[in-house]
Amino acid sequence: MTPVHYSLKKGIMKHLDEVRQILEMLTTELEQLGRRDRPFFSYKNAKSLLEEPHFTVGAKRSPQELVEAVETVLKHSVDNSHPMVMNQLFSGFDVHSFLGQVLNSLRNTTMATFEVAPVATMIEHLLIKKLGDLIGFDSPGGIMVTGGSQANYQALLCARQSRFPEMKELGVQGRQLTAFVSEQSHYSFEKAFLMLGLGTKYLIKVASGPDKKMDPNALEKAIQESQARGETPFFVASTAGTTVCGAFDPIKDVQVIADRYDLWHHVDGAWGAPVLFSKKYKHLMDGVSQADSVTWDAHKLMGIHLISSFIILKDSQILRQTNDISGAEYIFHEEGDASFNFGPSSVQCGRRADALGLWLAWLAKGDEGYAQMVENLMLLREQFVEQLRAEPRIQMIDEPGFLNVCYQVKSTNPEVSNSDLTLAIREQLIQSQTAMVNYSKLKETGNFFRMILANPQLKLTDLTSILDETLRLADQLEKRPKQAQGHQIL
Repeated sequence: MTPVHYSLKKGIMKHLDEVRQILEMLTTELEQLGRRDRPFFSYKNAKSLLEEPHFTVGAKRSPQELVEAVETVLKHSVDNSHPMVMNQLFSGFDVHSFLGQVLNSLRNTTMATFEVAPVATMIEHLLIKKLGDLIGFDSPGGIMVTGGSQANYQALLCARQSRFPEMKELGVQGRQLTAFVSEQSHYSFEKAFLMLGLGTKYLIKVASGPDKKMDPNALEKAIQESQARGETPFFVASTAGTTVCGAFDPIKDVQVIADRYDLWHHVDGAWGAPVLFSKKYKHLMDGVSQADSVTWDAHKLMGIHLISSFIILKDSQILRQTNDISGAEYIFHEEGDASFNFGPSSVQCGRRADALGLWLAWLAKGDEGYAQMVENLMLLREQFVEQLRAEPRIQMIDEPGFLNVCYQVKSTNPEVSNSDLTLAIREQLIQSQTAMVNYSKLKETGNFFRMILANPQLKLTDLTSILDETLRLADQLEKRPKQAQGHQIL
């Protein structure tokens, strides 16, 4: 045994007891995942958490204190695997993705070069090709990024490079670039315009119709008006599954307009892209194969660990042309398998091998597994919406087209608005550990429930129990209007 090997083994043995205790704790946690009869978290506010003994660093702690610190994390963090947590566009737990995370941490490599991450590099290339095939791109390129927001940012960068390659070195040179997104689009586009220095005023938000889908006529009018002002339109984004209502923009119609005005067409499918697995629902993204780029978040509907996001591009070379710069020869060598290096195509240098989790999960489920998951959840949505419509006290906010179910409870007390009643009920649902359901707001309706059906473990009985408790709480709170109006969100 070499001295280095002995030293490493000795170090691990020194901490073996605490490792065993923590692994036992994690094993118990894994055994309880998905149980409906346990709380999804033990809530503590920020002030209380800061009073925990583990929220200071500096002094060396004992092995037992480290075990207790891990216990604190598990106890007071939201268990997003719990079927009754429907707060975000992600939920559930995938054991193969979890194992990919363990494997990732064990090797702890970076994705900059093939040399240091040969297997993970080829796995990521494999996944990009597969996702591109589902989209309908002939020779796709792409890369994993730090979230859907980063993917949308990369799409704008690539669009600028494609239309104005000289800007990489010379800047905008007096042009005022404009881009177009639906008023229902994700806020990340505005942040991207901020980071690009293009001015958030020039990200033009196009009106949507009553169905919350981008209005193609309004889009074309906005482009023409921008041109008339002397601006330079270069980019349009469709959304495939809006964050609030789950609407799918008319991709085909937007593509016709993008072609007419020579705009890069990006599809933000962070939430909705997995419908492409399903023969029954892939029509929601008709026309996506003609787009230039697509955002795909596997950590949302596919249930993979955060963060598992991709930017997939029709042009396999544009990402490298956009991001590659000189001065990195010390890491990006030209010999061997350098053509597979992801580093020159990335805005990051250090980057985790996040592809491992999706790869293992996909090997375990296959295409059919993901297709079945999408179709099961869509059926569940139909069944639940039918229940909601049968309740005279429920007001649907829109006609659900995807897995976002938006509704209010009608107040029968003139002292309590539907909007206030919604937030008061939500607070009680969380405090009672019944469910964690998010909410959103529109000018015309005020606050409403925004229930996200992403957890493949969900059952109709779960949703029925939430509805029953919601109506019971509505009756209770209306008898105490001050409590309904004086809600305090956790």
